[in-house]
Amino acid sequence: MTGYKRGDVVLAIFPNSDRLTFKKRPVLVVQNESVQTYFDQTIVAPITSNQGRVSPAMLPVKVGSPEHKSMGLLSDSVINLETLTTLEPREIERKIGACGSLLDFDPPLRVLLGL
Repeated sequence: MTGYKRGDVVLAIFPNSDRLTFKKRPVLVVQNESVQTYFDQTIVAPITSNQGRVSPAMLPVKVGSPEHKSMGLLSDSVINLETLTTLEPREIERKIGACGSLLDFDPPLRVLLGL
């Protein structure tokens, strides 16, 4: 894994749902940085401003909230834990913030993954 920590928000080139085109967007690092993996990739969840999607695995982050301020987001956003993917270091541009302990994304991940 790269030098990013679980809970960091980074700006990355992320695949669109068609998997053919890409878009620069904020993503949340969900991988535990202390786990050494064979591949130099980072597991992330995309962050979108599309408020129309609702599910137990989507976490809203509202403008003005403590989470929003610390994450470096520009608008009301949703963390989409349903669309986890791995990114290579070259696909991550830079860190823009972190949610730290302000946002607990473990419960939705447990539900989604059946843990």
